[in-house]
Amino acid sequence: MKSALSETILRLDAGQVTPQELVETALETIDVHHAVEQRIDYSRVEALEADSRRANGVKKSALDGIPYGVKANIDIKGIVTTSGARNNQESATQDGWIISRLRELGAIPTLTTTMAEGALGAVTANAFTGSCSNPVNPQLNAGGSSGGSAAIVGSGALPFSIGSDTMGSVRIPAAYCEIVGYKPSRESIPNKGLIRLAGDFDSIGLLTTSVRDLVSILSPLLSSLQNVAYAPIDPSTLKIVGSHLSTQADVVGQDAVSHILSRLGASGQIAPHEFDAGAIRRAGLLI
Repeated sequence: MKSALSETILRLDAGQVTPQELVETALETIDVHHAVEQRIDYSRVEALEADSRRANGVKKSALDGIPYGVKANIDIKGIVTTSGARNNQESATQDGWIISRLRELGAIPTLTTTMAEGALGAVTANAFTGSCSNPVNPQLNAGGSSGGSAAIVGSGALPFSIGSDTMGSVRIPAAYCEIVGYKPSRESIPNKGLIRLAGDFDSIGLLTTSVRDLVSILSPLLSSLQNVAYAPIDPSTLKIVGSHLSTQADVVGQDAVSHILSRLGASGQIAPHEFDAGAIRRAGLLI
């Protein structure tokens, strides 16, 4: 699978592209998938600063100068946190924890991404920003509620993005858009600056094009919280929980699951004893 972030870092280090060029390209994205909510103009200033650091050999980290997307329910200083609605008109006075930490690493928030209003929805069909379509097949939806964050990465406009996940809001759109979505263990990434939906279940999540890219963000991101060293993950060791349920789908559904398993390089499937996806979903909705 293509590793968009890793490839961008290599191009930056080789001088084949500059942070200014990356940010400008992202800001000029033609939003055919309804994935962009706001364009952060001051990211150009941050890109210029990243250019200067790299030119002087003092980059903050491998992520220095990399633009990324942020779901519209996460605070970015100077930007209105809409949470997909229009009830809030006040700009955030400070960054959320994850934005602040990524700034310390030199990464540049460049676009806010569309979402289901209030993060309530498994699809991103928003009255204000339209229906977010899937970059794999624009006739399909991108999932939700972090649909814009998944579509912006899946379309290649940005190498990674941030979302939030309560009951699948990162993982569902990632699966739909054929990218990697990660919901970390509860509170392993502080939720400060996230507009909450259900406090006991909310998590900040990451969306990338590969597991390799995910690890390259997580390791420096969390180093300030705990002594974590993420070893490279061999995709061939991955096993998919519940994918056996695809046998109950039609031919199109079964082919789609087989394609995803192949893309992930998964070595097998896990069929938990008496696994009832419907009951699990109903229980989650009741909670």
